[in-house]
Amino acid sequence: PQLCVNGCPLEYLCLDFTLPGYSNIELVQGGSRMTVTVHNVANYAESVLHYLLNFGIYQQLSSFRVGFQEIMPIRCLWVLSISEVTSLLHGDSEEWTPDVLRASVRCDHGYNAGSPAIVMLFEIISAFDDKERRMFTQFITGAPCLPIGGLKALAPPLTVVRKDPEAWSGLTADSYMPSVMTCVNYLKLPPYSTKAVMRAQLLAAIEQGQSRFDLS
Repeated sequence: PQLCVNGCPLEYLCLDFTLPGYSNIELVQGGSRMTVTVHNVANYAESVLHYLLNFGIYQQLSSFRVGFQEIMPIRCLWVLSISEVTSLLHGDSEEWTPDVLRASVRCDHGYNAGSPAIVMLFEIISAFDDKERRMFTQFITGAPCLPIGGLKALAPPLTVVRKDPEAWSGLTADSYMPSVMTCVNYLKLPPYSTKAVMRAQLLAAIEQGQSRFDLS
């Protein structure tokens, strides 16, 4: 049997039983001399996961346990479910209604709460599903979760300012994507012509910005 990865036969990848990217870390004894084949690839995948989720983060987890137990005994968490622990650490999720957004978001430098672009923005964000909300939060703040207290608890507060096209460019606002300054929770939003254009450009910026950090 032949196993392919993105159309490439497994044996062409020249994998051995070492941690990907770290040829000096053997997953099993003599792993650098063991070739990954279709017959042992499942064992290889399990070995990589075991290392990454156990040995690879052991020091970080140990430090977290020590620090956490200075606040409360970690055994106290055993009586809680996963969802209850998540709620304890991040707070309960809040509804992003237009009213909540108006009370939580600061508008500045060319925008106020009644600006057409702000009204469209709140309508778009309030309709986001859970995945889009996490991505938007990551895009704005650099973290996928809000602090306890939700949007109102952001410090500094989420601020939306107007982003006009450069005069020399000859382009309209619809040609630009929003940009952010995550260190201060700052969204630079062009005054788009329609809600559809704003949603498309906002989602494009969010998706493209999930794993990037650019200076401007």
